[in-house]
Amino acid sequence: MQQILHLLFALTVISLTFCDSSAAEDLTIGGLFCLSGDCSSDGTQSLRGVELAIEEQNNRGGVLGRTLKLVVEDTREGSGGVDAVTAFKKLRADPQIRIFVGPTWSTAAQALAPIIAKDHEIMAISPTVGVSAYHLAGSNIFNSRGTSEATTRALAKLARDKGL
Repeated sequence: MQQILHLLFALTVISLTFCDSSAAEDLTIGGLFCLSGDCSSDGTQSLRGVELAIEEQNNRGGVLGRTLKLVVEDTREGSGGVDAVTAFKKLRADPQIRIFVGPTWSTAAQALAPIIAKDHEIMAISPTVGVSAYHLAGSNIFNSRGTSEATTRALAKLARDKGL
């Protein structure tokens, strides 16, 4: 959770350079999480982590005195990336949302990456997507989960060593 908190904080501070100083007090973050279907367990856990991180940051005074607010859409990623694109477009219609957290699974990430990469007024980070194609699609897309072959091998070795 600390990693998510630090990344949210960094993205929010960076995004303030894009924000109009007359904007609302709240800094609104768009959440793209799979909350129904096969991936709902992963999405729900990611959402809870982000909610806790935002609560913790707000309890510390927010970001530069502004309160973080999360607006969430269900990406329903078990059916592919179409619903994730719809969820993103709905959130993106709000000009106050310039930071996005999510999606949950790679199917949605691959559908969203080219759309997000073209929009240089926003930033996105996923705490769970494991494909490098997501964060490599654009300089405004980040991934807090390791995706390299070395990371995968290290995790496999750890699992083997633990008898999992």
